Amino acid sequence: MVKLIHGFGFHDDLYESLPEKCHCVSSGSASAPSELYFTVEPSDTIAVRDGPVLLNCSAKGPSIPVYEWRRDESRVQFIGDVRRSILNNGSLFISQVHHTRNERPDEGSYQCAASFKDIGTIVSKSAKLQIANLPRFDEQPQDMTVYPGQTAYFPCSIQGHPLADITWYKDDRFLRLEKERMSLLPSGALEIQQVKSSDSGTYKCNASNIERHRISSSGTLTVSLDYAEVSKLSAPQFIALPRSNFVVESHSITLDCAANGNPTPKITWLKDGATIDLQEGSDGRHRIIGAGSLMINPAREGDDGTYMCRAENHVDSVDTSATLEIQVPPRFVKKPKTVYAYEKEDVVLECEVYGKPEPKVHWLKNGDAIIQSEYFKLVNGYNLRVLGLVRSDAGVYQCFATNPAGAIQATAQLLLLQPATPSPTPDSSTGDQTHSKDMPTAPVDVKAVIVSTRFVTLSWTQPVKTHGEIIAYSVYYKENTSTRERVLNTTRLRLEEINIQGLQPSTKYQFRVVAYNEHGPGISSEEITVETQSEVHVPSAPKNLKAVALSPVSIHVSWDLPESSAHEPIQKYKLFYMEEGTSEEREVSTAETSHTLRGLRKFTDYNFWVVAFNANGQGLNSEEITVKTLSDLPSDTPQNVTIEASSSSTVIYDGALRQKEPNKVIMGYIN
Repeated sequence: MVKLIHGFGFHDDLYESLPEKCHCVSSGSASAPSELYFTVEPSDTIAVRDGPVLLNCSAKGPSIPVYEWRRDESRVQFIGDVRRSILNNGSLFISQVHHTRNERPDEGSYQCAASFKDIGTIVSKSAKLQIANLPRFDEQPQDMTVYPGQTAYFPCSIQGHPLADITWYKDDRFLRLEKERMSLLPSGALEIQQVKSSDSGTYKCNASNIERHRISSSGTLTVSLDYAEVSKLSAPQFIALPRSNFVVESHSITLDCAANGNPTPKITWLKDGATIDLQEGSDGRHRIIGAGSLMINPAREGDDGTYMCRAENHVDSVDTSATLEIQVPPRFVKKPKTVYAYEKEDVVLECEVYGKPEPKVHWLKNGDAIIQSEYFKLVNGYNLRVLGLVRSDAGVYQCFATNPAGAIQATAQLLLLQPATPSPTPDSSTGDQTHSKDMPTAPVDVKAVIVSTRFVTLSWTQPVKTHGEIIAYSVYYKENTSTRERVLNTTRLRLEEINIQGLQPSTKYQFRVVAYNEHGPGISSEEITVETQSEVHVPSAPKNLKAVALSPVSIHVSWDLPESSAHEPIQKYKLFYMEEGTSEEREVSTAETSHTLRGLRKFTDYNFWVVAFNANGQGLNSEEITVKTLSDLPSDTPQNVTIEASSSSTVIYDGALRQKEPNKVIMGYIN
């Protein structure tokens, strides 16, 4: 909530709320937010080549809108165009859609824009205009042989726009499906259960939509009467496999599956390893169609996962799997709301969305895309933050969210408040004094006490004449080359100091300070100019640290250059090491990417890590590794050796080495 001190915005709880009546500035002269919205937005449309098409659009606001259309984010030009026109209600009419192999001037993504005088522009969500098509088949019937009583499956898959209607032909004659035995699956496949000799023949499918029709190749069904083979037990074999797929939430999806074997296999479905309940009393969204295909209707968000079709009989059990992705169209968790603010303030326009996959969010202002910059930033991926408001920031803002499942948009306005007291300017400290004698004079001795790459800490002394208690300060700042001045307010116990974050390295900024007493803002201090420090690039951690024991007293250590060494050349490395179990840290310096340490203790664990240095100082530590030095040679011969024959070809050796030095470990014996 915006808080006020005599018309100036402060974000704390010490002051009164925004008054109901205020003077506001929009992109024109409006003094209050206007309700702007689309009554109809264009939707995805499929048009026939050389045919007409209508994309609907209509918007409402306080005045009659002026419409324009955009195709693939470029404005559609209607001057001299005899095919395309905007109707009175804002809809786009194309009398004859052009579409050839080399020219496709009409297909694309369309948006309707409605502009309202003195307020701003709103833009509709995108709608795709596609030209009807029917490409070649993805899958066609194949020859297959089955025994009487088994299942036959002929695929017929084609991706058309719009979706194709599928019909089947047997021996070139239209096939009337026997309801009890034959199924036309949603995938277009033909499934015949309890096959009979009379089912033998050639099968093909016909796919048709508004564009054209296609006839598939033929698949011959042979029904074998080899009764010797029919009677043999056989493990299940899949004749139809589920395919990984996606579906939009609330739509239906079918995963095909069928198998043959003797005895006839039983089909069960599992999701993420758990059996799916298909009995009465379940949620009713899952059911088997045909011999074993799984239909989910409607699909819900929690339905995504791995689905396993299991075919089993007394001989064996076989599994096949597919993954299902549920896409959720974007929806608003929090829509942007109209925001009131003063010049120089920072504001956030909230826009929280949800969808699967995660929606991409972008913002428009008065119909134009907002490009992220130092003053326009996306926060948390959704919210729009505007820093250091200027009058031209007022207007209509829209949040758009899109993913493969859909698109949404919402509108809000940013209105600038006109303060009851004029904003103090730097000139007021040196020009004519228009302030009341009750107002504070200018703060003095403004200076930067800490200057870093991305923040500055300012301090100052309170005005010589306070005319009462100083209750707050406003600190105004901007880049030297910018007209966009920002403000920070301080009402902390220690008033005469503030830390200003979010600055850019190697950049000059101008700062000034204004004091407030109970009567309002005083005179502005003189501006000071401060340049932030340059960005310091220290090395990242050296990569691939390795160590190899060369002897009982030496270890060779090597590493690769840090990834960030391109910013500044590496001047040296420090190799740190310490004996395991001690706290004594040692180091050696080198300009190379390897070093051999000598004079170490025998058969002892050592920890190693390395750090790179450049002109800006020490970088990050590498990972730490541990390597043991080698053991020394035995200092004596084995004692009390005995050898005993255990067979005609083997003996048993027994002996022990007198251990005089603890760092010599016997690893084995050689005869």
